[in-house]
Amino acid sequence: MYSKYKQRRTQNAQRLTRKLKINVFRVRPSAFGIWHLIILLFAGSFSITACKKWEDHNKVNNQDLTINLLQALATDENLSTFSGFITKTGLDTVLQSSKNYTVWAPSNSALQNLDPAIVNDLTQLTAFVKNHIASQAYFTRSAATGTRIPVLSGKYNSFEKSKFDDATITTADRFVSNGVLHVIDKPVPVLQNIWEYINSTTGTYEQNAFVVAQNYMTFDPSQAIIDSINVVTGDPIYRPGTGIVYRNNFNDRVYDVKQEDKVFTYFILTNNSFTAESDSLKPYYKSASATYTDTLSKFNTVKDLAVEGLYPANALPAFVLSKNGTPIPLSASAIVATKKLSNGIAYVMNNVDVLTADKFKQVTIEGERPNGFQSDKSGNTNYRTRYDTINKRYYWDLMVTGHGVTAYYAYYSLGQYPSMKYRVYALGVNDFQGTTFNQSVVVKAVTGPTSTTLATLTHAVPLSTAAGAFNEKLLGEFTSTSYGTLEIQLTASGTNPLVLDYLRIVPVP
Repeated sequence: MYSKYKQRRTQNAQRLTRKLKINVFRVRPSAFGIWHLIILLFAGSFSITACKKWEDHNKVNNQDLTINLLQALATDENLSTFSGFITKTGLDTVLQSSKNYTVWAPSNSALQNLDPAIVNDLTQLTAFVKNHIASQAYFTRSAATGTRIPVLSGKYNSFEKSKFDDATITTADRFVSNGVLHVIDKPVPVLQNIWEYINSTTGTYEQNAFVVAQNYMTFDPSQAIIDSINVVTGDPIYRPGTGIVYRNNFNDRVYDVKQEDKVFTYFILTNNSFTAESDSLKPYYKSASATYTDTLSKFNTVKDLAVEGLYPANALPAFVLSKNGTPIPLSASAIVATKKLSNGIAYVMNNVDVLTADKFKQVTIEGERPNGFQSDKSGNTNYRTRYDTINKRYYWDLMVTGHGVTAYYAYYSLGQYPSMKYRVYALGVNDFQGTTFNQSVVVKAVTGPTSTTLATLTHAVPLSTAAGAFNEKLLGEFTSTSYGTLEIQLTASGTNPLVLDYLRIVPVP
């Protein structure tokens, strides 16, 4: 009986393997099972194919794992000059270590016209050589347009399949025991970054002199030395004189153009254009101090003259958006000079015609987010979620009822607002009582402990069932005569309720 069963299993297996065109070694059927054997054979076949493809994918034709990068440079007569620089700067110990590096070595002919000032200054020469070396192994097959590689100089250089920065790769992907060697047809100099360039041209461009003048000192605990710990509070006690660092308002509030791992485009106005542009903003930054007004107008000029990203002169868009959201119109015909930098590009422009109206943004004040109230009436105050059945939207509002205080108000602070005219729009709906009521938006200019009323905009709050109740309404206008803080007070008429979805303050320059 068992022999017949064994014979049938063997015959079935043979028919199956013939159908699949697989030659199976004769094995004694066991508990392992014919199906398990077939699965293993398939898996082995796929594994061999996958390994072969992976080997092909990773194949490096130009390799010599018996030598390191230092030896590869030293034995190539075409790279003898750069090899000498490696030794002179002490980087030979780096390139014979076990850590992986990539070297983009300029040929001898590429270095023929290298500035002697670089060759004769060890600090400059070291930075120059480091600008051609990166940690890790980088092959051209992995390079792509837009790739920037961090190099030992602290800079980033672009790396594409046939280019390293502006140099062409003439010999690629020589793979040695501790990295990769590429040969390039020109040197890649160490460029200034935008911040370094700004600092080096303060005597040429008034704009850059102003930007550098925004430096200030501050305390950075991460840079300070801790002498002891306060036994009462547990706070660190820092050593006097440590932790003092310089920062800059432009880098803090616009873009930190010291960063090497990002790219920026920086627009420099010629001196006459910078003066004209900043002077045109002075009416919007009126203050008791002419110096303060001058600083404000200049800062609000430069804050729209840098953008993130690289915009080549031959591919300038019609406009770009500043960090502030201001459209910056661009024209290649306005470019006076171009400066390539390690983290971007700078254009000297004789004109950047930013519209004044685009510089000033409207603000929306959410009713449910007041800065405070005249007095504590938390028991009478509700922050509600409502549904606008007309416009099909959920919204949140503030509702204060039964407070019992004449002219009770909630207030909203607007810090540092320009001196100009503004329009005020509001939306608030009465869906909680059957009669309409009035309330006012009172606008005040705040100077220290005193305030001046600029406008009182009284309006009726519509019933939610009235036509157009969920449409915002223009309440009126006010003019701020000096740059500074505004306080908006949502004020009750008598002891009436208060309700507000939002206010919208629109500048009218």
